Amino acid sequence: VRGRYRDGFARPKAFVPGNPETVPFRTTDIAHTFRAGHRIMVQVQSSWFPLTERNPQQYVDLWRCAASDFVPCRVTLFHQRDRASSLTVYKL
Repeated sequence: VRGRYRDGFARPKAFVPGNPETVPFRTTDIAHTFRAGHRIMVQVQSSWFPLTERNPQQYVDLWRCAASDFVPCRVTLFHQRDRASSLTVYKL
């Protein structure tokens, strides 16, 4: 899911650099089992190209942007105690 749609498709919103955000994400699979001692890996990436459309890495119209709109991106995962990146897995 694109980050701009983290609050819903009707309300796209740009990220503010350096400002931590909560990005709710729900997996579509239902049969995962994580037993004691198991580890999971989470990949955080800014684009899934070439599997899906390219990402210009800025808040522009995705369907009308020019080649010059595509810029490098830096993804930050915070690790400070008061604003650490995290993943919450709920037990059903």
